[in-house]
Amino acid sequence: MRKIFKITALAMCAVICMACGRKDEAPAVTETVSQEQVPQVTASVDKSVMTILQTVNSHAGQTTAQAAESEEPVSSAPEGAEVIDLGNTSWYETETTTPVTGSDVSLNSSDRLDQLRELYERHNFNEFDIHLMAVGDDLMHTGVTETGHQADGTYNYDALYTDIAPYLAIADIKVINQETIFGGDDKEFTSYPTFNSPTAMGDSIVRAGFNVVLQATNHICDMGISGINYAYDYWKTSHPETLVIGIYGEEGKSEDIPILEIDGVKFAMLNYTYGANWESLQSNLEYHTEMLTSWDPSSRKIDFNSLNPDVIDDIQRAEEIADVVVVFPHWGIEYQTTENSYQDWVAKAMVEAGADLIVGTHPHVPQPVKWIEADNGNRGLCYFSLGNYLSTQYYPDTLLEAMAWVTFHVGYDGIEIVEEDTGVLPMVLQYHTGPLRIDGVVAVENYTDELAAAHGAPNRGGSYCGPDHFKTRSSEIFGDEWILTIDEILAQGN
Repeated sequence: MRKIFKITALAMCAVICMACGRKDEAPAVTETVSQEQVPQVTASVDKSVMTILQTVNSHAGQTTAQAAESEEPVSSAPEGAEVIDLGNTSWYETETTTPVTGSDVSLNSSDRLDQLRELYERHNFNEFDIHLMAVGDDLMHTGVTETGHQADGTYNYDALYTDIAPYLAIADIKVINQETIFGGDDKEFTSYPTFNSPTAMGDSIVRAGFNVVLQATNHICDMGISGINYAYDYWKTSHPETLVIGIYGEEGKSEDIPILEIDGVKFAMLNYTYGANWESLQSNLEYHTEMLTSWDPSSRKIDFNSLNPDVIDDIQRAEEIADVVVVFPHWGIEYQTTENSYQDWVAKAMVEAGADLIVGTHPHVPQPVKWIEADNGNRGLCYFSLGNYLSTQYYPDTLLEAMAWVTFHVGYDGIEIVEEDTGVLPMVLQYHTGPLRIDGVVAVENYTDELAAAHGAPNRGGSYCGPDHFKTRSSEIFGDEWILTIDEILAQGN
């Protein structure tokens, strides 16, 4: 993450005014001057100081006339005074910080001028935080699809996001992985192994407040290229304000880096999938999604142990134009709660290329959160997998999920991840049977024996899992140092 703030010509004027202040009050500027010592600019700034302010920002040739209007114009500096050359205008430091105006003073102190620039920037920069939240796979099994089926035949999924509404309300960047494709509302809605999901889910995602949707998954081609085109057109037509990444329509792949700008800070958002459930890359699929892996151009067979060089190129290009680079890889081994060697290797390569944050999806279970240290000194944070957000899977670890919460602090020196305000909120996906329908998600800290007893997973081949089980598994998978509480997250919205 890079420093993004630069001094302006107007800012330089204010530097001088702030550094001088009133001539009878301002301390001499020294190498160790602090922010607290810098006087504020007020209406009481005397005319001689204002003359300096004006002449700094004036055209050549105006200095003499403006200096003549000063109450105490001075043509030269007293003996021993340090003078800072500002082109046509200079000022010097004495115990009374009396300003000097005129074009006949030519002593130079570029180091001190640099000090003043930095002093001004630090003094006037208002620091702030940007919050990113992300949830895992929106895996639309039949039970999920039917949860939104209304009596009049329409579909609505707004209720499935009410449990996370408080976090959506205070986050700036809100990400969800749309695991299954919106392949056509005119077709049958299907479940595993080839999904087709209603666009009504997309409508609810946007109404909930999500502004980033991931589409590069192994199910992107379940309805063929025509299904991809349908989904792409839906997003562009119905929700052009939403940043949908990892998918391209009939016009094919774009070389542009997706950017989301928050309060002047540019976030590059990159999304890749290892493949689309075939050993070989489907015809023309490379023009409609972003591939994490490489493939043989002749046989089109995918090398699942490779990293597509385009990924590194994208990250490097993103680093040039964005302040923060976020990568969302669809990777890993399903139902494995630890990352594998491939994920470790790829994460390190991404960070070395310039990725600041990596948020993984696909395994349908949560995986650890770790700092990644690259050989070139780069450092990035990696959430290897968030697990499911919605599904009707029933193995215990598929019911445990993570909501990622990342706090970026934007300060004068740049942008950094605030570790103590960053981590995961562990949650449990709750559903019932008879019929199979989603109830919602519950933070592990609020999960009860009553909810566990009402869960439908044991009726489908799963096992009973009480609050202690999910608390233990959260600690084992994430580590207590990464677990945030509800109150810790909501406090950041104040």
